Amino acid sequence: MKIAFILPSLANKGPIVFTKYLIEGLKGKVDYIEVFYFKDIVELDLGVPTKQISFFEKIDFDSFDIVHSHMIKADLYNTIFKYKTRNKSISTIHSYIGEDLQYLYKPIKAFLFLQLWKFALRNINKFIVSSEDMQNYMNKILNENKDYPLIGYGIPKKEFKEIDLKERQLLEDLKSQYKVIGSCGLLIERKGFKQLIEFLINNSNFAVVLIGDGEDRKNLESLIEKNSLKDRFILLGFKDNSIDYYKYFDIYAMTSYSEGFGLAMLEAMSQSLPVVCSRLPIYDKYFDDENVCLFEPNNIESLTNAICKVNENIDFYKKASYRLFEEKFSLDVMGNQHIELYKKIINKIRVVEQ
Repeated sequence: MKIAFILPSLANKGPIVFTKYLIEGLKGKVDYIEVFYFKDIVELDLGVPTKQISFFEKIDFDSFDIVHSHMIKADLYNTIFKYKTRNKSISTIHSYIGEDLQYLYKPIKAFLFLQLWKFALRNINKFIVSSEDMQNYMNKILNENKDYPLIGYGIPKKEFKEIDLKERQLLEDLKSQYKVIGSCGLLIERKGFKQLIEFLINNSNFAVVLIGDGEDRKNLESLIEKNSLKDRFILLGFKDNSIDYYKYFDIYAMTSYSEGFGLAMLEAMSQSLPVVCSRLPIYDKYFDDENVCLFEPNNIESLTNAICKVNENIDFYKKASYRLFEEKFSLDVMGNQHIELYKKIINKIRVVEQ
């Protein structure tokens, strides 16, 4: 089995990191994997052959059994060349695409991009979703009634490495004075990180460490300074080894208003970090208050109650978090589910061609 992946770039961002993990889960189970990408951003080593291409460059995918794209540009490319890849084309949906575009672009641009993305997805053979709620959402915006393949995310379990000495001293000092809430992600409004600032205002025994960068950083910095929280809200910026900082966290907080899934949160679970998480429909079949502590987004009282509940039951939520990771989010589970889907598609193509 030969698999081609099409990506917007090799940037250290969620959908690309997901693909890196998926490739790890497929290695040794397929014959060959190659990645094609557009933008000249190379921050991740995917461990397989990669090739930068132009959006208008025709690639011969005849030798591949599956062509698996991620995100709008890659999905459009997969669609444009559907005369060769139609039956073998797959996409993975990483977010509620309409809401995601609204957070990223002005209304007219978001609307136009959504129409293009919908066009692409209607012309791709299969696309994968990570939850029943996302399946319902995609049916609604595409005006369809289909059972899309449902595969949850999976990640490898990593070992911690030492971080920079100066940062280590900073975090150790912080941890000696406060309970440290950590989070990681692109600094955009959709991620809801400002809720952690609002939480700190009335909870002086906690501190927050946030890993990531993005367009909302200046706004967050302004709110931190306005509320005199510079000593308790630390913005570390982008880190390509973010998981190495998790050992300095007491609690991990996933605060998004909308989310495709949240790989950083799964990494936290893999390291037995107790989790506080936005109550989002995408997590309905995965999480409950017996394994993570859920709160209502944009409700600081609810967030406060969730954090305090975890803080009072740290050991319980540590064990529950890791147990959930092993049962539902391991790399083997995700890799094997993709292999089964690939086989079904390949077998169907062979039947049609006979």
